[in-house]
Amino acid sequence: MGEAARVHSIDALKTFKVYLIKFAEVAGAALGDAESEMRRTLSWLEMEQNTFWQQQVRKRGEAVMKCKEAVRHKKLFKDAGGGRQSVVDEERALAAAQRRLEEAEQKVNAVRSHTRKLQREIQMFKGGIQRFSTSVHADIPRACNRLENMVRSLEQYLNLTISDAFEKTESLGSFSRAPVAGAALTNDLRKLTPTPEVRAAAVQEEMTTVPWAVGPVPPVEQKRLLNLVTMQVAGATVPGDSRLVIGKGTFESVRIYLERVEPTGDGDTGWYLGPATDKAINACFSVRIGDLLAVRPDLKNLLTLQKGALVVIGGAGVEGIFDSQGEDHWAAATAAEAAIAAIQEADISDPAAKPGAQTGGLERT
Repeated sequence: MGEAARVHSIDALKTFKVYLIKFAEVAGAALGDAESEMRRTLSWLEMEQNTFWQQQVRKRGEAVMKCKEAVRHKKLFKDAGGGRQSVVDEERALAAAQRRLEEAEQKVNAVRSHTRKLQREIQMFKGGIQRFSTSVHADIPRACNRLENMVRSLEQYLNLTISDAFEKTESLGSFSRAPVAGAALTNDLRKLTPTPEVRAAAVQEEMTTVPWAVGPVPPVEQKRLLNLVTMQVAGATVPGDSRLVIGKGTFESVRIYLERVEPTGDGDTGWYLGPATDKAINACFSVRIGDLLAVRPDLKNLLTLQKGALVVIGGAGVEGIFDSQGEDHWAAATAAEAAIAAIQEADISDPAAKPGAQTGGLERT
């Protein structure tokens, strides 16, 4: 019985497959270049060099014969005075021709010797890379096909288990959406936010330490906030000396909201914090972000959301985090966590539901 594989990232399998394909392409090209270079060198030795030096041996042999004939002619025939003719020049020419002939014969022998040596080296090289060449041209393509099947099986399993998990969590009531009405609610709350003229005229006040009717965001929700990157601007920290506008009666309200709108001037973050009621609040004041976070540090992550974000907080914690289109990212994050928890519970309670048990290519022996 094989042990089920622990797959932590399907994207990692896809990336690994891409790198395998690229490696096979590079390695195959390198093997092909080496094979071509060896064939060219062997052909150069067997054809060009061998033919050239064979011709040189023949031509230089003919030159030696001509020089010998010249020496013999000088020795046989006397000069005009009846004396023996000098053969020094002819003998020198003969010696030079013989040296050139010996050089050509040495080249022929060297070409033959290096040809045999190169043939042996080529055979040894081919034997040495045979296993690697098989891996490049056969094993890696098979591995890529197996990875493709694994990815396809994992994605099918993941889609199946996530769908089952959502059905399970819905049927068991393990999570429920916050009591908000999406775009309709956000539109109502955005209408409560004071106009730019009212916010710009807000008096700057010191942050008080009066108790809030809405308690701090629970730690488990604080962790979830860090994962909400859909609306978050990378590195969008809010300076502590910038300001935020607060509506009168916010601290006493059992349900509040934050909305980030267009800033009214320098130092204004665009954030408005007010009571989530059905009446507009035109009386407001502004405080330093640093002073607010000194009293409510649980709001720090929320203040990094970009313009257009709207957050609703009630007695049980965060009820919704909406973007400018009214989409509730908080409900989606809550549902995703519930689905993952359901999958983990299913894997623990039912070993047959694990990926390795449902997809044949995912077990290792």
